[in-house]
Amino acid sequence: MTPYELDILLHVRTRAGEYPNSGAPAYQSTIDKLIGLGVLKESVTVALRFAHELTLTEFGNAWLEAILRTPPPTLCYVGLDGVVTPLKSGGE
Repeated sequence: MTPYELDILLHVRTRAGEYPNSGAPAYQSTIDKLIGLGVLKESVTVALRFAHELTLTEFGNAWLEAILRTPPPTLCYVGLDGVVTPLKSGGE
């Protein structure tokens, strides 16, 4: 998943309205890809005069949740014997 795709998914999950950079050249192809993967779906909103609205699918919510729960990597040394030695804070 690219940072751009992740940004779109986070926007769809947390904000109402159109994505701020929806005019970008890669936007529509990225949306098509995410819909094809089953992460996003389009729904027609009658209240907005048949405007198309993007929502996360159940799979998309699970995928995004898994990404958000992944801890950031930590810098450490791994010896030839497989022993992991974490670095002290501050990169020492």
